[in-house]
Amino acid sequence: MPRTIAIALLFTLLLVPSAWFAWQNRHMPQFGQAHDDAIYYIASKSLADGQGYRISSLPQTPYETKYPPLLPWLMTIPWLIQPRFPENLTIATAIQWAMIPPFLWLCFAWFRRAGLSEPYRWLAVAVLAIQPYTVMFAGTLATETLYGSFLLASLIALDKARQQVDGSRWAALAGLLAGIGYLGRSAGVVAIISGPMAFLFWRKRREALAFLLAMVPMVAGWMVWARLHQSRSTDFVSLYNTNYLGFQLANVHWNDLGAVVWTNFAHMLFEMGALLFPLEDASFFMQLVRDTVAVAILWRLFCRRRDPVLQPYLWFAALSMVELLVWHFPPNLRLMYPLIPLFAAGLIWEGQNLAQMIRRSLSHADRSQRVAAWLIGGVAAGAALFGLWTQVYMTFRVLPELARTNESYREERAQAYRWIGQHVDANLNVMALNPAIYLYTGRHTASTGIMPIDWYRHDQARMLAPFRGISAFASENHLDYIYMHESDYGVLIPDAPEDARGIVESHAGLRRVFQSGRSSIFQVDPAVSSAAR
Repeated sequence: MPRTIAIALLFTLLLVPSAWFAWQNRHMPQFGQAHDDAIYYIASKSLADGQGYRISSLPQTPYETKYPPLLPWLMTIPWLIQPRFPENLTIATAIQWAMIPPFLWLCFAWFRRAGLSEPYRWLAVAVLAIQPYTVMFAGTLATETLYGSFLLASLIALDKARQQVDGSRWAALAGLLAGIGYLGRSAGVVAIISGPMAFLFWRKRREALAFLLAMVPMVAGWMVWARLHQSRSTDFVSLYNTNYLGFQLANVHWNDLGAVVWTNFAHMLFEMGALLFPLEDASFFMQLVRDTVAVAILWRLFCRRRDPVLQPYLWFAALSMVELLVWHFPPNLRLMYPLIPLFAAGLIWEGQNLAQMIRRSLSHADRSQRVAAWLIGGVAAGAALFGLWTQVYMTFRVLPELARTNESYREERAQAYRWIGQHVDANLNVMALNPAIYLYTGRHTASTGIMPIDWYRHDQARMLAPFRGISAFASENHLDYIYMHESDYGVLIPDAPEDARGIVESHAGLRRVFQSGRSSIFQVDPAVSSAAR
């Protein structure tokens, strides 16, 4: 069989898990549960309708100044082809899955530049291809694979610039690609520092300037536009939906920074280990195993810090991790997803280093050294097999079960949406955690929520306070009805969902007007809400 055909077949085989998941979930039964996926699609509808880049689901329909517009621009295609919702979600799923092949191919290309041999390149790509997050992104509106592709393309162009006497053109292309990627994911702004840093370290000032000048227009353009169109309101709904920095400053103060950084660091290590062991298990054993993997990856990458191919990615990763450490949300593997090609390479290199140590010890004259090598080799082989099992189990067992659960939730929500469409006046607003209610019913919606800093402080009383004042919040924000699904409580306050549910369902300012399964709709009593303020 010709080599090209063999490579194409192998690469196609690696795409099967994500393609299968995308097909099985082409109607996106989980749509809106993550919040930002619905916001992306709502903003894309606004663009397709000629209304500008707005969050048209919110009562005030403010401009979307939180999420950069690359993905919403791309998602105008389903609205232009098929204006009917939710029928057009199948087109959105196809576009979302189409981002995975170029991402994986660019991973392969970067692994080759980083020096991985061909078998190890395929092994690293295989790890990424069956990773549950990669598979999940095939059927979820998200920016991770889109941004990851631009980041890797930028890093490859940057390395080409390093290898040339005058690499200004490649450097400009690298900056342009990084800038376009930033329009898909605002956290990518750190490339405007890491890219020029790499060139300056290599004493390539012209290339550093070319990269900077190519990236600045996208970064400055979006920042200026967002600043000019940003809502001036400082209430919870406005800050959370339209102002990344404002919501960060409202949560993380200097006296909280230590707790936030320490908590985020622990989560970062635990989630890095999910690259090899994605099984969701909070036991001490899994904590130990995942943290060990994370430390091994970081150590191996540190040992290779002088490799010029790696340096731009390492600086980008370092700045990104600092960004995540101070952020008001514990970093999971999704937030670190653009870094996982680097983590995968570190994992492979650490595995190679361990294998070399074992081989040397197996031929050692000292019998105890040989015994130790057999023991360590057995543990390493067991860990690798366990990692493979967790990958397969999560991808082919847990994700399908999650999809079935989401499908049942969608049916329950559909009944509530039909009731809203029939009984709630078109001029009234509904409070709901899932913004997609706007696309299903045409009713404007907004949501309450806890301040993340209260979770870092373990202050359960403050976390429950928004539920105690839910009717007053609804009245202040002109929300006439409240829709809650039982799963929403776990999303808002995972530490005490039943307490939150009990508070809402017994609230004097609310009257339940609809219930079906785990879905409930409450009407807000303005008189009681006003008295509670």
